[in-house]
Amino acid sequence: METEEFDPWAEHDRVFVEAIQSGDTSLLRNDYSDGLKTIGPLLAAWESNRQGGVCIEMEAFLKG
Repeated sequence: METEEFDPWAEHDRVFVEAIQSGDTSLLRNDYSDGLKTIGPLLAAWESNRQGGVCIEMEAFLKG
């Protein structure tokens, strides 16, 4: 008898998708704010470049 190998990344993705689809954020183990702090400046830099080098105010940009 073979057991299935557990893939924690796939499980993380599955739970995230389930939380989004159901609207039940209690399923999430974090609020992903750390990810926003990482990707926010990258997206702001991309937007600045798209606008010809305009300075992007991070707080306003992250609030959308």
